[in-house]
Amino acid sequence: LTHTNSAPPVPSVGYAREAAYARGQATFPLVAPSKLPAGWKATSVSFTPGPSQHWHLGMLTGEGHYVGLEQGGQPASAMVAQYVGSGRAPEKPVSVKGVSWSAYSSSSGDLGLVSTRGTTTTLVVGHLVSPVPQHARVAGRRAETLRRRRGCVGACSRVG
Repeated sequence: LTHTNSAPPVPSVGYAREAAYARGQATFPLVAPSKLPAGWKATSVSFTPGPSQHWHLGMLTGEGHYVGLEQGGQPASAMVAQYVGSGRAPEKPVSVKGVSWSAYSSSSGDLGLVSTRGTTTTLVVGHLVSPVPQHARVAGRRAETLRRRRGCVGACSRVG
């Protein structure tokens, strides 16, 4: 009898159908990647309809680190408090394809990148062992996808 303490693998979930549904229901320009970086997998997805709309996509990197995408009408400060966690401190802002993202780190080692456009807040959060550039690339893909959908070219720099 052999015993190991390893946890069972986290199953992946499809998110394309949920993203399509949410895009049709959301009153904000919902962002979701058309595909994830190599080795990443989606592990959770949800959309809350109604007056307090909220989009969530949870992912694991190829190294098994969590990265989450949260989007909705909540103020940035509320999302940072809820998803980045306690002991959070502002970091130097990150610019991704012309869009400025405020950065926050927590005492538990989480990093959040947050951008607000109009009444929509988008937050990408994960543990600091996932390099900041990887968070930024994922955020940038979301911004670029949205710009293409809106037909923006060149100097278009708004995410939402």
